[in-house]
Amino acid sequence: MNTTKTYGATGNKFGHNDQDAIERFWRHLLAGAASIRFHRPDSGLGLNDKAVACIKAARKLEALIPLWSVEPAAELLSGRDANEAYVAADKGESYAVYLPVGGEVKLDLSAAKRSFTVHWININTGEFGAQEKITGGSSVKLSAPSSDNWAAAIVFS
Repeated sequence: MNTTKTYGATGNKFGHNDQDAIERFWRHLLAGAASIRFHRPDSGLGLNDKAVACIKAARKLEALIPLWSVEPAAELLSGRDANEAYVAADKGESYAVYLPVGGEVKLDLSAAKRSFTVHWININTGEFGAQEKITGGSSVKLSAPSSDNWAAAIVFS
């Protein structure tokens, strides 16, 4: 996938908002975009606090999961509405899940009969949240810690 500019900012001429930009950035990231940046204001976030938090969160995710090793795997998700959750996976090894407004989703780990650690990353702040242990071999429910934008780095433990 090849894209560069990520549009979206509250009050721009296209009718977008800041959340649109954040969601586009994370969809691009998990889809394997060759490059991503926020477009300059007023069409995009530029390098404002929200953009910086997104980039910090993406760096934390990449430190746990080499993003070049995963690919989109929407078929692993259930119990969600359209655009409610996204996943990229190196099946059996690592999974990166994005929940745009918190909530919960089921992730099919039936092919991965091992233990994993879920590292929650708050995209709104760029900081780590809680960690939890899960076991593969079936579908597991992931529940975001709040209604913020969250990423979950799920790695073999």
